[in-house]
Formats: sequence, structure tokens, C-alpha cells
Amino acid sequence: MSPAAAASPDLVRAAALRLVARAGLPPGSRALDVPCGTGLLLRALRDRGLDAVGGDRDPAPAAAAGLPATAMDLERPLPWPDGAFALVACIEGIEHIEAQAALVGELARVLAPGGALVLSTPNVLGRPSRTSWARHGYARFFRPTPVGAPTPFEHEHLHPIDLVRLDHLLRRHGLVPEAYDGERGPDGSPSLRRRLLRRLEAPRLRRHNPRADLFLQPAVYFSRVVAVLARRASRPA
Repeated sequence: MSPAAAASPDLVRAAALRLVARAGLPPGSRALDVPCGTGLLLRALRDRGLDAVGGDRDPAPAAAAGLPATAMDLERPLPWPDGAFALVACIEGIEHIEAQAALVGELARVLAPGGALVLSTPNVLGRPSRTSWARHGYARFFRPTPVGAPTPFEHEHLHPIDLVRLDHLLRRHGLVPEAYDGERGPDGSPSLRRRLLRRLEAPRLRRHNPRADLFLQPAVYFSRVVAVLARRASRPA
């Protein structure tokens, strides 16, 4: 992966950190950042008092920054035991993976009961991406590459994953979504025009789409990149 692809954008990282704060983890909680790339999010987690480690196909950039990073492959089982972490962050990673369902299962496996997952991905069902489909024939951040390129889409992306499928995979593995955020903030920071468009579109979505309430959440509707906070159920008492 190129250095540019290995570093999450500042606004996306900020969204992830807002959700981490919302998770309410005590200082010293064990945390995992995969893929950790250059280590910017990993360092931010450690600066916030979490006992955070990272994993990446190429851990050298994070290790060179003095951060604890392990070589691993998100296409394979994660090299950590069940329930090892109170927090797992997977920021701008799942769209680079073929085995997305297996990855969500692995992220859930290494979470302790009551633990939190923060995951971000390009928001292919948000209004900016749907506008891109109408104008250009592809979702935002998934412009097709020429024949013979190493990956089918720009930014070394392999597969888009929409929020409906992601929500399904999370719930299938015992993770319940609690909150959404995005590069525009949790409210989507809409202009008056964008707020009006959402209000006008809402009745049609609710008539035809059983998941309209998910689509109409501001961070989902307005964002180009969406982040979700999901919680693993606690063990029964």
C-alpha cells in the first residue's frame, strides 16, 4: 500500500476519535488499531491514555515512529486472542479487503464483552456518493482503474461496502451499532440547501426503503466517509 493510502485523512481520523471518546473507555484500556498505517491514529489513542497497539501488513512506518506495531494481514485471522481488547479501530481498511465478512468476525472475536469497535469506510450510500453515481457512473472514492491495474478502483480499493451490508455483518457477529460520524461531523454540517434536500427526500425513502432511518441519519446522509461505533454485547450476568 502506498504511503498516501496508508494514512487516514485528518477529518476521518477526527471522526473516529470522537466515537472513541463516546465509547467512554477508562484510561489504560487495551486498544487495537488495524490497519495502523503510519501510526497517526495509534499515537492519538495512546496520547488519550489507552494501552494501544497496532497491526499492519507493513508495520515499519509505525514502528519507525516508536509505536508498537505487529506485522499481520487483514485477509487472515488476527494474531491476538479472543476478547483481548476493549477497543478495536479499523479506519479506512475494510474497503481494501476481499474477505470483508471474515474480517468483521475477527474484529468482533478480539473484542472483550462490552468492548467497542470504531470502523470507517467510504460512504457509498450517502448523498455525495449517490450524486457521483448519477453524474459519473461510480461511487465516491471508487473510480474504476484502467484494465490491468493492480486493483479495480482508485486508492487501492478492492470492494465498496455499503452501510446496510456493514450493519448486517456487525449484528451477525454480536456488534450493535450505537452512533455514526463522518468527515463532516456527527450532524453532517449541512447547508440550508442540503437540509432542505434531506427533508424533501425523506418521505420517498421512508415509503420505499425499510432502512430509511439509517440512511437519513445526518452523518450517514451527508458524509463522503462514514464511521460507526458498535458495541459487543456484555456476557449475561
